[in-house]
Amino acid sequence: MTSLVKTSHGYYKLRLRVYKELVPYFNRQELNKSLKTKDIKKAKLKARKILNEYHTIKSYCELNKTSETFIIQLCKDFIENTLELNSINREVSKPHQYTYEEVIEDFCIYYNSKEISNETKQAVTSFLKTVYIHLIAPKSNVQDTTLKDLIKIKNLITNLPSRNYKQYKYKSIEELMKLDIPDNHKLSFGRVQTYIKYIKKFFKYCQSHKIITYNPAEYITMSSSLSPIDEREDYTKEEVSKLINIIESFEDDNKRVIYLTLIYTGMRLSELWKATIKSDNGIFYFDLTNKNLKLKTKSSYRVIPLHDELVRNDVHKKLSKALSTLKPSSISHYFTDYIKPKISSNNKKVLYSLRHTFATQLKYADVNPIVISELLGHSHEGMTMGRYANRYPINVLKDSIDKLEF
Repeated sequence: MTSLVKTSHGYYKLRLRVYKELVPYFNRQELNKSLKTKDIKKAKLKARKILNEYHTIKSYCELNKTSETFIIQLCKDFIENTLELNSINREVSKPHQYTYEEVIEDFCIYYNSKEISNETKQAVTSFLKTVYIHLIAPKSNVQDTTLKDLIKIKNLITNLPSRNYKQYKYKSIEELMKLDIPDNHKLSFGRVQTYIKYIKKFFKYCQSHKIITYNPAEYITMSSSLSPIDEREDYTKEEVSKLINIIESFEDDNKRVIYLTLIYTGMRLSELWKATIKSDNGIFYFDLTNKNLKLKTKSSYRVIPLHDELVRNDVHKKLSKALSTLKPSSISHYFTDYIKPKISSNNKKVLYSLRHTFATQLKYADVNPIVISELLGHSHEGMTMGRYANRYPINVLKDSIDKLEF
């Protein structure tokens, strides 16, 4: 947006909205320049000259081969020589400098007061306190952070390993950055994308609380030739059979019950700790319809009948004890460290892949795709979001889920 504005004293000034890619260089989103004339024709001539110079800088910025140093110099010359901002020689009180250390602490207090799940609070605040703050100097000023700094941090995060691998679990961020991490040990695209979202949340907070004048995190992007779903692969039927044999050999009955439940329900790990087991006309089912639960989407509110195999293993009697004994993180880590290496070396096959395997095997068993979507908690054309009455009856879901065989 560009406009000529007439001031209350009758003089014209040029108001110019800064091109979004140039915001980090100008450190502001709008430029204003007094044209020092009351004559509209002279004002237009002066404005045209300024705009020509500005559009030259914009054109250079759009060229991929233009160096950042060159653009910085162009912007500096434009500010000092064209806008003559350096000619205003007056003392300006220095604003308070906010360090990352203090702002992250304030943000965490604010974020923990929000009405969101404790799991989300823990994930966001833990990332900022244990990862992000070590990637950027804790005593440095938040206001000094540029887009270039955040791109550097994004690249550092991309090269960090998953802590699911035990050799990295207890190493500091500083130690991890010195290691040559194999590609198959690095954080998944989905995990990096999640961390970038956390950084964006933090900077949005900073901007809304007037700590920064512009938000450099707005301009961080993530691109991948793979979607998060494409990054995961299903387990084969043979691999699941091998997994079941391993589970059956467990002395710990609690772990056995939880892993079997994940195999035969397709539930997300977090959902398992939120579900309750009920019965309807002799059919045991997992109930996730309580509207007070915080689930991923509206479609996630559903029921999942217990597969015959789960009933034979008395999951409806044993699961409550298992869930009170174990935590989701311990189930995830144990699977990654001790179970997964025994069934597959494919890095794209993870605990969450059991959910994809559940869907694939039901598809191979000729189960109606809409029924599969309902069991997984995905939206589909045959339902009204959030209205359970419009979904399939429990006996239909039970007949479908019992077609799953390993």
